[in-house]
Amino acid sequence: MSLAEHTLTEPDLAPDGIASANALRDFMAEKFRQAQQMGELPQDDDPPTLAAVTLALANGLQSSVLAGQYDGPTAVRLLTAHLDRLFTGA
Repeated sequence: MSLAEHTLTEPDLAPDGIASANALRDFMAEKFRQAQQMGELPQDDDPPTLAAVTLALANGLQSSVLAGQYDGPTAVRLLTAHLDRLFTGA
């Protein structure tokens, strides 16, 4: 179990884990908003949704690497493909 998962499953640590996860999501949403303002992302994309989906993908890939489904370079390639699609609109 990763430290992040541990903080979400231990009652004493859960509030800190949720706060950290929310802070990361909010940080990423702000970066996606900035990309929209610079014309790098479509205006109709929702930055909080993009952030949540991207983090969910990263978390899933982390689990897949730990389980041996993917190696690290493959996980990076998959996450990069996701981000490339966001930023190119493909």
